[in-house]
Amino acid sequence: MTRLSATTNAAGSALALILLLLLSISPVAAGDIVLNINSGEESDVFWIEGEPSLVINGFDLSAYAEQMPLALDAVTLSVETPVPGGRVIVAIYEDATGGAPHDATLVYRQLASINSTGLVRIELEEPGFIKENVAWVGFYLPVGFRFHADKSGASSLTWWAWTPGGAFDLTSPSRAVVLGAGNGSEPVNIQMDGIARIGAEIRTATAFEVARLTPLGEQVADTSEFDTSGFIEYNSCPGFFYDPADTGLPMQCILGSPVEPPVEIMDAPEGCLDVHRGGDLYKIVVEEYSALPNPVTHCIRVPEELREGAVLGEARDIPERWYILPSVRYNDLVCADVSFANYVSYFLPRDPDSVQNANLVVGWSKVEPHPAICGLELHINASIVNTGRYEFFTDNGAFKISVENLHLPSGFIDPVLDVSLEAWRFKPGDRRGVYLGPLVISPDKQNTIGDRYRLQIRADTDYQVEEISESDNTWATEYVLRGYH
Repeated sequence: MTRLSATTNAAGSALALILLLLLSISPVAAGDIVLNINSGEESDVFWIEGEPSLVINGFDLSAYAEQMPLALDAVTLSVETPVPGGRVIVAIYEDATGGAPHDATLVYRQLASINSTGLVRIELEEPGFIKENVAWVGFYLPVGFRFHADKSGASSLTWWAWTPGGAFDLTSPSRAVVLGAGNGSEPVNIQMDGIARIGAEIRTATAFEVARLTPLGEQVADTSEFDTSGFIEYNSCPGFFYDPADTGLPMQCILGSPVEPPVEIMDAPEGCLDVHRGGDLYKIVVEEYSALPNPVTHCIRVPEELREGAVLGEARDIPERWYILPSVRYNDLVCADVSFANYVSYFLPRDPDSVQNANLVVGWSKVEPHPAICGLELHINASIVNTGRYEFFTDNGAFKISVENLHLPSGFIDPVLDVSLEAWRFKPGDRRGVYLGPLVISPDKQNTIGDRYRLQIRADTDYQVEEISESDNTWATEYVLRGYH
């Protein structure tokens, strides 16, 4: 059987006054704002016998609506008698409607150990985030656990919840068989004549915390003055920065080839991420590490016309896949916490006006002999990759790849070969070797022995493929033309 006990406690009254003063006046390390709805100098002691019970206080946060979401860093409870070894759970709910917690939603829970009396402060392992105007903060207490409440009069701000003879699911207070206010009304029938001495410490969430609460692929723009002056730009990767305060490791970066990155993008749990990669490909190099010991904030300077929607992604796994990261924009920098020493790049959202998500890249190709010899056959094996996310289509089902020989002193381009390739062969991630040849750099074309040339291979030279990038369709190698002996 459930039974409520209550006694007046003079020592508790003194403690209540100290608690009230501390919570009303003093700032704390974790939160900028301290929530407390207690008053008066006297306290009663309350406890439940028979089954564990949830005791929660409601807090009106409408005064902080413009600062939402709020981060809750710590909770407090005035303890008269703990239950050593007993199971205490911190439970935090948000409530869009207010008034009563029947439809409140659990946003955070944490197992806690309380073995001392007096004002007990529990710093949360992770912040709990509140996006609604009402928060309910409380404790699921073991049988016999005794806590203080003030004596401020009949209260509807402290609510009780329990299930006779057992526990209940904390996902919502309404899952308890008994749920009601401590103002003497049914079904709880507890007349507290006061409010449980439960407090909380809150603050405005940081931009990175907001980004983690935002659907993946959506950028958060921070208008505050965030100091990135201490960030270090990688020597070999212009426009790519990291925060040295996040790591004591020597960080290096190399620019990757457009043909190297993974193609697959891991979708968000709530749906498909329709994005495509843009800009340079950066490869973070840290000796002896693939997963970094701690996340390190990295930023990419994104061109102004692309900056507003860009988000960062990092490569993980074997085989490698892209993971989109919660991203924040500070002026011209788009930043995210990077956890792996691997590829990093920025990604752009797609809309109905975007071109098809396909991207032909010509990778490293093999040329034999190299340098070319005038009059001898030249054999080329080119590497063609679709690094986009979807297969592509053209009017005739094909696209053209060309080999050109550029005479560097004059700028004259000698078209050597055109080949038609079927589009269906280049689905997302498909890497195909394409033989081009045999070719002959002939003397009858007035090629000059000893001059410098650039042999270049271009994909989609007839521009049949609408690509997300037209800047990586060419691979080239330079040589000095040799004579045949």
